[in-house]
Amino acid sequence: MPWGSKLLSRPMSQSGKHAMVFNCFFCGGRFQFGPSLCDGKHIKRYKISVCSACWSSNWDGWSPRVEERLLAHLVTEELPVPERNEKGWLPRDGQAPNGTRG
Repeated sequence: MPWGSKLLSRPMSQSGKHAMVFNCFFCGGRFQFGPSLCDGKHIKRYKISVCSACWSSNWDGWSPRVEERLLAHLVTEELPVPERNEKGWLPRDGQAPNGTRG
């Protein structure tokens, strides 16, 4: 099961096959993964899952409004804090500004 998420149910996707429903790590909104359906992202580096809206609205890094929650999660999971990007924000995918994995 993806990190930072809770499997809520297994509804049918449009293809008639089961999809998994998760809560977004940041907004708490529900999103689905399944055959021909992907309404979010699993971010391995941070061990979280986020909905497409939170992913796309933070294209330039995780904004200060969600940073406190992410930093607390990194401490709990004993994960390193990656190098901040040129805006001073945590990179969206955990990738350091120089292209290396943090």
